Amino acid sequence: MKRHAWQWISVVSLLMTVAVIQFLVTGQGKSSPVLSRNVAQQPHSQLVSRQLGADHASGEMSRVLIIGSSVAQGWKDHPQDGGYLRRAFRALPDVSNNQFVVYDKGLPGLGVTHIVKQYPHWLKTIRPNIVVIAWGGLDDLHAKTPMPVFQSQIKWQIAKALQAHAVVIVVTSPVSRASYTNYKTAQPQLFDAETTIAKNFHNPNVHEFYIFNQMKRYLTTHHQTYVPYMGDGWHPNAAGHELAAELFIDDWSQQFGVQSVKFHDHKKHAFQTSAPEKVDFSNSAAAKGV
Repeated sequence: MKRHAWQWISVVSLLMTVAVIQFLVTGQGKSSPVLSRNVAQQPHSQLVSRQLGADHASGEMSRVLIIGSSVAQGWKDHPQDGGYLRRAFRALPDVSNNQFVVYDKGLPGLGVTHIVKQYPHWLKTIRPNIVVIAWGGLDDLHAKTPMPVFQSQIKWQIAKALQAHAVVIVVTSPVSRASYTNYKTAQPQLFDAETTIAKNFHNPNVHEFYIFNQMKRYLTTHHQTYVPYMGDGWHPNAAGHELAAELFIDDWSQQFGVQSVKFHDHKKHAFQTSAPEKVDFSNSAAAKGV
């Protein structure tokens, strides 16, 4: 009889141990997830798809203004997830001391010149702490926006955000089929010009997130094509938005760490708006209107 009792005790103990391990592994515990610091070398996870729990209520609240077009607005993602940027800002409180209210002002089908009237109004009424400039480039390339016009608009958008005391994040868009076909040369040249403008502000409040190049590198490293991540010729699907969100979070972690993101109002840097370096696009596909 004693032998049977001990057997039952052993079985119950084993089941309890398995239950505890399963509880921890499936993420039901209170520990925060840890994102790889080198996400381009790792399979992407489901971190960015999770909703925040009540235990992630700490951190200062920041208002985030997103400007861009259809990819920034999350086309071809699951409606409840809302695209790579909203996925990222929903998940960032899990890995940093930040909370966000996101105002997505993406205008599908339109390029950088179409927010000249609305943008100052958004800055005045939303009063964002962070402005995310996330143009995909394809609408401007398709509309044959001249490169000098594109450059001047990006410079103006950054300068206006700084004048409003907002931290600026210039994001190069996730890849699409067009990035490897019709606009294989023109799109990266457009992004190079955009990030050069951002760099030449020499301002600690201006940051560049190279999602486009990082996503290309991820696909190469993992011997993948763009096909599993594409929703159509111009937009990522849900998997593409998820991967782009993780790359965004990784960039955020490397540039800001876990601290609350704040505007640095130093006289030396606050409103510096030096002109972007001259980039020769005379022989590029973008200059020829491809």
